[in-house]
Amino acid sequence: MVNVSEGMTLTLTNFQMKLFTSIAAAAAVIGTSFIAANPAEARNGWMHYGTHYDNSSSYVKVLSRNGAYANVLARNSKGGDFYMTLDCSGWRWAFKGEKFQDVMPGSYGENLQELVCQ
Repeated sequence: MVNVSEGMTLTLTNFQMKLFTSIAAAAAVIGTSFIAANPAEARNGWMHYGTHYDNSSSYVKVLSRNGAYANVLARNSKGGDFYMTLDCSGWRWAFKGEKFQDVMPGSYGENLQELVCQ
């Protein structure tokens, strides 16, 4: 025969364990959200925006902003720096000193624009 007070203790223990598990899970989620770096908040300013078919990677660093425009330095891991201006409201881009071009859907340029203009 089971004592009623013993049954209540088991129920209370189960409740406490479920509560502890829920608190631990919530703490893990909250802690991870503070630890996980937002790509737009890279410590040195560089953000990865694409890996190409030849396994080279492309990075971008925002140099300045002026309203809807952002001046950036784009760099490929195999060499090559490109100064560009992004038009965040018109969804266009231009190499330094050249005419603006539309950003094409699904392109590395779109990845770059989404990352910088968010």
